Amino acid sequence: MKFFKNNFVVKFILALFLISIFIGFFLYMAYKPDLTSYIDNFKELLTTTRQNTFLFNIGIISLVFVLSLSIIGIPIIYFYVFYEGVCTGFTAALFLALFGFKGITFYSLFIILSKIVYILILLYFLAMCTRFDLKIIQNLIHKSKDDLYKNLTNHFYRYIIIFTVLILNSTFIYFFSNKILAKFINLIS
Repeated sequence: MKFFKNNFVVKFILALFLISIFIGFFLYMAYKPDLTSYIDNFKELLTTTRQNTFLFNIGIISLVFVLSLSIIGIPIIYFYVFYEGVCTGFTAALFLALFGFKGITFYSLFIILSKIVYILILLYFLAMCTRFDLKIIQNLIHKSKDDLYKNLTNHFYRYIIIFTVLILNSTFIYFFSNKILAKFINLIS
């Protein structure tokens, strides 16, 4: 808990993500595009197929890991987190506008079953990558090669653990998520 209270990086990442959700929400409310045909396709896909998030989740987390090895990659990762938040807020506003409280309930269930673990891991890993880059800068300034190797090894171990958790999460999503969501499809009918 102390890690979250005293860490500026974590607070900044959470604020960025929450602000991006509000921006996405207000973007939909400002423009109100007609996306009802996409909702119909979404409902059909939800009942007939499975969500296969293996390659996407693994690809994004691997890209985050590779980009975190250079200081230049961190702003790209922050932009992706902002993009993910805008998409989440935009879609929440869409479900709210089209289906009211039932729509936002269904979308919340969808987020919990399909994206919450991925988003939390992404935010956590971004915080770890930022801290890793700050330590690398510090090690380069102090010219400490031993600490540089130790930090790189720890960062790689975190990546392996996150990689494993994402594989388990993607397996759950593939086998169970759509089956559970299909039972609640009547909320958006």
